[in-house]
Amino acid sequence: MRDEPGFSLWHQQDQQFLRPRADIYFAMMTHLALASAENAVMLELYTRILNDQMNEMLYDASQAGLNVSLYPHLRGISLQISGYNDKQPLLLDYLLQEMLQPEITPARFERVRQQFEERLINQRQEGPYQLAMQQLFTALMSRWSTEDRLEALAKVTPEQLEQFLAELYTEAEVRILAHGNITADTALSMAQQIQTKLLSETHPVSGIRVPVVEIPLNSQLTDTLKLAHNDATLVRYLQADDHSIKQRAGVALLNEIISTPFYSRLRTEMQLGYIVFANYLPMGDVPGLALIVQSPVADPVKLESYFDQFLIDMHSQLQQLSDARLADFRQGLRSRLLQPDTRLSERSQRYWRELDRDGAFTTHYQIAEQVSDITREDLLDLLEQLQTRQYQIRSFGALLPESDAAPIIPDFSGYQRLQQQRIESRFY
Repeated sequence: MRDEPGFSLWHQQDQQFLRPRADIYFAMMTHLALASAENAVMLELYTRILNDQMNEMLYDASQAGLNVSLYPHLRGISLQISGYNDKQPLLLDYLLQEMLQPEITPARFERVRQQFEERLINQRQEGPYQLAMQQLFTALMSRWSTEDRLEALAKVTPEQLEQFLAELYTEAEVRILAHGNITADTALSMAQQIQTKLLSETHPVSGIRVPVVEIPLNSQLTDTLKLAHNDATLVRYLQADDHSIKQRAGVALLNEIISTPFYSRLRTEMQLGYIVFANYLPMGDVPGLALIVQSPVADPVKLESYFDQFLIDMHSQLQQLSDARLADFRQGLRSRLLQPDTRLSERSQRYWRELDRDGAFTTHYQIAEQVSDITREDLLDLLEQLQTRQYQIRSFGALLPESDAAPIIPDFSGYQRLQQQRIESRFY
């Protein structure tokens, strides 16, 4: 409906589900959000303060069938309104007014600061494989670890937050989706509400993205966490060479083939632990595979050797994979990709994800079509390629490697190498 520098509005009036409901999604992206851990923390505090001061109103709205979600993300903040459509413009007007006038009283600031601090501290208490996954995303995407944010949070003052918010809306890229029982005129009017009330003095910018760090070729990067947990863990991430539709389809199909054998070998046969799985794990549009084990009986050095042997064996199994079995895997993946939306909200969420890519709204069709053309040779080549870009995070827990009984020292050399890649602009 509108496509201007730094501002876009997408609209579709529903013709299938025919419910008196709509979804309004609004995202504001700014370079400030990516600039520092302090800024990331202040965005979180801002949305928490707003949710706290609007708590009573949002509860009343929910009782009337209108749900609101206001939250921070890596690039800025998002606002979502879902439910009965007739009062959504009125609710939006209220929300925009509150967003411009956060009530940062000392008591409220300290309350939400403590709540946020507790959530971050609780993140540090999660299981070994979950903490390893946190490190994975920190290294390849977000940059700011839980420790970085806790350190920044301890220093932030109400005055700093007010100064940050005075600059927050000075430049932004804005994206709006209006989908459901909503006319084009209403969608345009609500977009104008946002632009007039919230963005009247905002300089438009474009192309704000979270880059995914490119894992260097043939480096076998490893970081070692020292965690207060008896179990050991190993998370190995294998990254594709690019984010083409062919690569995304190939990695997804490869995961379809290896996930069950990985579980059967390491969980059922070897009984390494209850947490054993392989997973298709894209970051942004860059596809990848994650191999994950949390074990009370095997240290990460042993787990590495088991992972290595599994990948060698999978190469042989792929060579012997029959055409009929490959066709079954293709069809299973295609069926999930092409599964129709069953609710208005599902379709809205899919549209929103697509808008974060290229706005074509057909990515799942393209991937499904590509899946049909993937050959056994393609899969073999892809498995070899994935093993050239690997990053793994491990923790020994209470299990010392047999070859070295010395204390395990935390090591973040892999993370440091990836941050150098970021500095050198080696990312997708």
